[in-house]
Amino acid sequence: MFSRSFIFEGVTTPPAQREALRHLGFVHVTGLLYTSCPDWCVEEGEVLHIEAQEGDLGRFSHNNGLTVVVTEGGEVWLRSAVTPLPEEWAELREELCPNGEGAFVPLSNGEGVSPQDLLARVVDPGADIYVRQQG
Repeated sequence: MFSRSFIFEGVTTPPAQREALRHLGFVHVTGLLYTSCPDWCVEEGEVLHIEAQEGDLGRFSHNNGLTVVVTEGGEVWLRSAVTPLPEEWAELREELCPNGEGAFVPLSNGEGVSPQDLLARVVDPGADIYVRQQG
C-alpha cells in the first residue's frame, strides 16, 4: 500500500503566484502518485510520487500536449497545452522559470494518475501535501 500523503521539503510558491498559475489552468501535481507504466503497458509499473528533478528547478517545458512549470522551490505544476497560454504567461514564466525551457514533463507519456487525486488538486493545490518547515 502506498501513501497518498507527501512530505514536501522544498519552498512553497507564494499565494499570489499560485493563484496566477491556477488562473492560467495549471494544477499543482507535486507528490501525486503515478504509475511508471503507461496505460497501454502490459506489465505492472512502479508507483512513484511526482517530484522535481534537480536540473529542472526554475524551468518549464512542453511535451505531448502538456506544459510543465517547475518552480525554483521544487513545486511541479502541469497544464493541458490544448489551448494556448494567454499573454500574462510570459511575465509569470519570467518570474517562476528564470532558467528557461528544458524541464521533464510528468504524465506526458501515458503514465497513470488517479483522477480523484488530480481533481482534488484542482480544488486545493495543497491536498495531501505536508510541508516540512525549512530552517
